[in-house]
Amino acid sequence: MKINNKLVVFAFSALACLQMQSCDEEFLTTTPSGSIQIQDAIVDEASLEIATLGIYSGMQSATTFGADFFTHQALLSDNGYVSVNNSNRFTDVNDYTHAIVDGGTVAGIWNFLYGTLLDVNNVISFEGTVTDEDAVSGTPDNRFGEAHIARATILFQLVNWYARPAGSGIDPQLGVVLPTSVNIGGSLPRATVSDVYDQIILDLETAISLMSEEPGVTRLGPTAAKLLLSRVYLYLEDYPNARLYAEQVLNNGEGFSLMGQSDVVPYYASESSPETIFQIEFNSTDNPGSNDAFYATWSLAGTYKQNFATREFYDLMASTDVRKGLYLDNIPASYSDAVVGVDVRKFITPDRDMPHFRMSEAKLNQIEALYYINETLARTELNTWVSTNRDSAYNTNASGSGLLSEILKQRRIELAFEGHRYFDLNRNELDVQKDANCLNNCSLPFTDFRRVFPIPRSEMNTNTSGGFENNAQY
Repeated sequence: MKINNKLVVFAFSALACLQMQSCDEEFLTTTPSGSIQIQDAIVDEASLEIATLGIYSGMQSATTFGADFFTHQALLSDNGYVSVNNSNRFTDVNDYTHAIVDGGTVAGIWNFLYGTLLDVNNVISFEGTVTDEDAVSGTPDNRFGEAHIARATILFQLVNWYARPAGSGIDPQLGVVLPTSVNIGGSLPRATVSDVYDQIILDLETAISLMSEEPGVTRLGPTAAKLLLSRVYLYLEDYPNARLYAEQVLNNGEGFSLMGQSDVVPYYASESSPETIFQIEFNSTDNPGSNDAFYATWSLAGTYKQNFATREFYDLMASTDVRKGLYLDNIPASYSDAVVGVDVRKFITPDRDMPHFRMSEAKLNQIEALYYINETLARTELNTWVSTNRDSAYNTNASGSGLLSEILKQRRIELAFEGHRYFDLNRNELDVQKDANCLNNCSLPFTDFRRVFPIPRSEMNTNTSGGFENNAQY
């Protein structure tokens, strides 16, 4: 039975990251101070800067943007799998047994995102009250713009993990909690999917109007806002606007540019490239560590050496495709999987910054949007970009649904293990079909309830409005 009550508690009392401390694992057990102390945290531009940096500290969490979003997107789709030789990490996600109201995966993502969102809303609550000071670089408007983009980015993740895709027409009233102010311990209604997207768009448009400069690739700027707008409109099936904002990014004039063939493999060994628009910053002392970084389970150089790209994914790439060089066909014979997988070599150190917005997504967003506007132009753009930037031998004459499948295949290859594939399957209402290494729940239709994260039971149980049905699927 599905939830028929739209109210869900907004239990920030257990989540607060107060006085702009970083949102590490300890905040879940920290007794928060009162809201008055939060509101006193920002008194001038210097404290505004500290508070803004606190947002990025929250986004560094390995549970969300710092690592696991990339892992979940791969394992819930058809790009990766957990070897039978494993440490028990991520096996619930791999087997599709994660989608339970008491699940650590589901609750962990919810808690960390809303905890960081509290920091964001605290910053935004001071908008218009902070004076620009010569001694502090940048401007208050630019810092508030960053906060608006961060809120949009977090809400985008929430509504796509915990609700059905906007264009599906399935349960459009069951979105997520939509806080836009600091409200510790309060209850808020579960907003509709449409309302959440409206807020995302409003935040991004607000940020663009506020910001007069790019703050650097480790901070969110107006080009990142435009790229996320392009993605949002693609998900909403508003293809003219998806194309519009994708092309604004491609023609940004801010020094960002598409990487060529010779740049692809070196890109993942470097943290400085005009391809990157925004990445989560890590350094040698401030990173998820050898146990929790993405590479810990995905690389043979990592601690656990258990997650691999599927053979089916690897075989999508022609031998002439430079992206094939990001994977090594070198899994030892000691692994007893039904089909030998492939080692992922995109992120092989714990302190590698994690890119979340880059130029090549803008190109793929443009091409997909064009498919619905001008199929011939979409095919031309696809052929030009792939043959120039990834595979010199590439050419497709596909048309109709075959062309869309080819566009999605190129998107799958290009953005693999970077947090896109599962959402792309969902928004296109495609079934999940896993390869021979899958042992449980290997074929999940789009309509299966496990394609949506359920609201955590802890959230439902503390709903002061009552009427919540805890046996709901999501």
